[in-house]
Amino acid sequence: MFKNFFKNKRKLSFKICEYYQSKPKLNIRSVIEDLLLGIPQEYLEGLGAVVLCDSDSFMEHYETDHTPLGRYNHPIEKDELPWIEIVIDKLIQELGGFVKIPFIRDLIIGNTLYHEIGHHIHRKESLEKTHAEEIAEKWRKKLSKYYLNRKYWYLAFPLRILVLPFRRLIEKKLKNKTSVALW
Repeated sequence: MFKNFFKNKRKLSFKICEYYQSKPKLNIRSVIEDLLLGIPQEYLEGLGAVVLCDSDSFMEHYETDHTPLGRYNHPIEKDELPWIEIVIDKLIQELGGFVKIPFIRDLIIGNTLYHEIGHHIHRKESLEKTHAEEIAEKWRKKLSKYYLNRKYWYLAFPLRILVLPFRRLIEKKLKNKTSVALW
């Protein structure tokens, strides 16, 4: 019933590209597509592509000691559009055994994707580089909440009741790992 929740309503105005040296078992493209179609499209205006890759493909293009979960890239040339890279094998590793649970999968993958979209929104609205991470995090929380409340509306009330007594403890524990929006 919820498999194609957002797909019938709109189409993306940019490409989703995949570059893997070893293709993941999970059909991550459809998850990313749902997450992108599940938020207001005006936030995605001016975005050229979302690139899905694995750690090896990512490391071929960047000289860095650690591989991030995602990266927002703004072009050097004025006629090019910015793009987002998502490192899929790192995200699947973050998910662990929860990879087959749609709510948790959307939550974890959405956190990375929406954080990078937050950088895109910030870049569109302001050329200031100050507080870029804080602003991206605010947008991540806002977009995650929007998506999760629309797709998993039936979980909102039970989760609030279950999580409320433990919210601060959960957020404190998750702060060091992956910050999660809990409604």
